[in-house]
Amino acid sequence: MSRNSFVIQPWPWIISLIIIGVLCENIKIFDVMGAPFKLDHIIFLLAIIVTGIHIKLKRLFAGILLIVLPCLCLYRIGDKGEWLKSYIGYLFLVTFLIFVFPKFLREFKRNHTYYLRLLLKTIAFAQILGVIQFFCMNLFNVFFLQDVFGVFQFHKNVFDMTNGLYRTFSVYHEPSFFGLVTITSITTLFVAERTILTRREFAFFGILNLLSVFISLSASCMLIALTLLFFYQFIMRKNILIKVLFMLVVAGGIVGMAYFTQVLAPVQRIHEIGIENSSGYERITSQWLYVKKTLQYYPLLGRGIGQEGNVDAVGIVGLYSAMHNSLAGVIVHFGLSALLFVLPLISLLAGKLKSNPLWGLITVAILGIYVSTGAYLSVDTFCMVILLVAVGNSCLDQRIGPSFDQQEIL
Repeated sequence: MSRNSFVIQPWPWIISLIIIGVLCENIKIFDVMGAPFKLDHIIFLLAIIVTGIHIKLKRLFAGILLIVLPCLCLYRIGDKGEWLKSYIGYLFLVTFLIFVFPKFLREFKRNHTYYLRLLLKTIAFAQILGVIQFFCMNLFNVFFLQDVFGVFQFHKNVFDMTNGLYRTFSVYHEPSFFGLVTITSITTLFVAERTILTRREFAFFGILNLLSVFISLSASCMLIALTLLFFYQFIMRKNILIKVLFMLVVAGGIVGMAYFTQVLAPVQRIHEIGIENSSGYERITSQWLYVKKTLQYYPLLGRGIGQEGNVDAVGIVGLYSAMHNSLAGVIVHFGLSALLFVLPLISLLAGKLKSNPLWGLITVAILGIYVSTGAYLSVDTFCMVILLVAVGNSCLDQRIGPSFDQQEIL
């Protein structure tokens, strides 16, 4: 037996930990300069240390650009403490994205069947807990999973109600994040289809995802899930007449349910986008008004990361002093310079869509996640996004076109 047979390969357990880390969004180990250092941070730090940094000249220049860019407006930053907390997290994610991510994609693809099944089962575990929690709270008034992580819990759970029903959050800090994790599972299921699952397993995960969408009572989750369903059916159905009929039936059913029941009542909140101080206005309208105001004062470099609550020429954003939309947040933080890394990513995804239309599902899911949360610098959001890209890279690119990891992101 060779000596190498005793060597433990790091990537299998690193990738497995990243997948299981989907459950760890609300676990904080300690604080670093006031910023939370979560269990997911430790997993990504292990990935960087254990697997090593793979440097290519083009990636090195891209890394230097991304590291320096947020520092260019530091001279006029009001809250430097908040900037530093955000910058530490930013450095962490940039290091992984530029120097480790391509290797991560290749290793994920090498044993993708195992990792895809592990991802679906991991999310299913959280969903089953969420289903139990939903019925415990609404039928028996038992608040199952409250502060389940004890002293390591990052956020205290808030028991939110919609139309007299408690919204489930499972092991996460809020129902909306539970909904976004469900979107990750739905996308994986659509992309992988039945190539890695039996018919019975596919049906089980499908029903569990459908149930999770409803019990989250999250408008954003429902809208993203419906968009994915429409997109999937449009791609997979060959007969144009069947496509149109299916979409009309589903659309009619959704409108009917929204009108006659309260199950989809959160979707009806879309009318709030024009009403100041409402949830819809704060999450949608105020975000883009803030972008407009930021570009008036700081068009090139933006306002700077972590400055949403700082009082300056732009002022705070909305009632909550927080970004609820990452697409708007990137422009606010970096200004027009954000195009330096946004445009290459758009170009790359457009190329993937051309080679395989099912990449549209990945694109819809990622855009949906970023539109639904302003926490694009959060390690938890980052975890879902890189897993979605890995799913597309392993399932779609082995059929048509070159692999995502064989191309330069930057």
